[in-house]
Amino acid sequence: MSDELAKLRAELDKLDTEMVELLSRRFEVTKKVGALKAREKMATKDPKREEEMFTRLTQFATELNVPPRLVGDILRLILDESVNQHRINN
Repeated sequence: MSDELAKLRAELDKLDTEMVELLSRRFEVTKKVGALKAREKMATKDPKREEEMFTRLTQFATELNVPPRLVGDILRLILDESVNQHRINN
């Protein structure tokens, strides 16, 4: 393996680790959101908020030349998991 390829792979490994760390931090916050919603007797899902998130993040993805469909798919998975965690923990 060339040194250049090894360096690029190391950079990818670092970025992948950072993405998982960000997901962990995000789920810690959504856990608190879920607890607050349960305490306040609020609905688990907020379709208006989700729509706003999708619009904002897919537009941002477009600006960064990231496929907006990919970002939308990833966001859907993250939101679904957040809702599942709310149901499990409350």
